[in-house]
Amino acid sequence: MEILYIALGTMLVFLLYYRIIVPVQTHKKMIKLLSPLEELGYILTVEKNKPYQYALESQNSLFLIAVCKIPSNSTVTINSKDTWSLTWGGNPRNKGRAYHNQRYLTELTPFLRSEFKFDKPTEKLIILYPSTENILRYLNESELELVLPNAKPYGYRVLRASTLFENFKEIEGGLQ
Repeated sequence: MEILYIALGTMLVFLLYYRIIVPVQTHKKMIKLLSPLEELGYILTVEKNKPYQYALESQNSLFLIAVCKIPSNSTVTINSKDTWSLTWGGNPRNKGRAYHNQRYLTELTPFLRSEFKFDKPTEKLIILYPSTENILRYLNESELELVLPNAKPYGYRVLRASTLFENFKEIEGGLQ
């Protein structure tokens, strides 16, 4: 019976850690990452009960930002407008390795499917946190292309959090 209590207590601690502590830490890191963009004249707003988590607004433009937390040794593949696949695992030092794990990023689907109407130019921005090795997009059944920061597959932009600030000025210029 003691082992059962220890096991339940351990599961409760892990549940609290991954459901409460990790999201709060991620939110704080994202605020820290997005705050330097306020120096460029943007106002950062944290959104609640919307398909996106943050909004960056200036006089001329609006960026709606969704954050997706993923492992660093991963590849994100954009299969279609609202279907994304995450594969991860394997040793990052072995080039050409197989990724052992795969799942669909269903948490992004509401944001990807949403249409937003605002009175200024609006752009959807998906930030992959903390980073990923590759961001790919299917062109057809057998061809893939790398998604670069200046590309807009299906009308939204995809960036790694690790290179957000460097790529934002290029993105900002393309919106106006």
